[in-house]
Amino acid sequence: MDIVVHEIGEIEEMYPGELLIGIDEVGTGALAGPVVAGAVMLDPLYPVVGVDDSKKLSHNKRIVLDREIRERALFVGIGIVLNEDLDRWGNSWASDQAKNRALLNLMRSVRSVTEDRPRVLVDGEKRIENLVGQVQDTFVKGDQRSF
Repeated sequence: MDIVVHEIGEIEEMYPGELLIGIDEVGTGALAGPVVAGAVMLDPLYPVVGVDDSKKLSHNKRIVLDREIRERALFVGIGIVLNEDLDRWGNSWASDQAKNRALLNLMRSVRSVTEDRPRVLVDGEKRIENLVGQVQDTFVKGDQRSF
């Protein structure tokens, strides 16, 4: 029998034993279309290998990782802000709203199994505005420093 060693990311090492949610916006700076954000809580015993900034991944690799993340994740949430709202309220507002919506969708599932409040790890340097009831930390290039 082979022994599989799972390597934990640099960020996860900072929060041993805590429930962690990673959150990131998809396609920041798009000129058209909706703003989309994803929130995910992965099982630290089964990290997804190969996660990186999506701009650095081929289309096929993104598809493979999307499938693997959805299969292995404990919880997933998606948030979408339509382009009409983006045009009306601006990119910063739309980004925060998409992240808040993704987190809200994920937390509906989390609350069904625990009352613990996971820590939110935001990819980038900007905290999510109006995030109530959650501890959040920001990490520049977080998608490259996590599993």
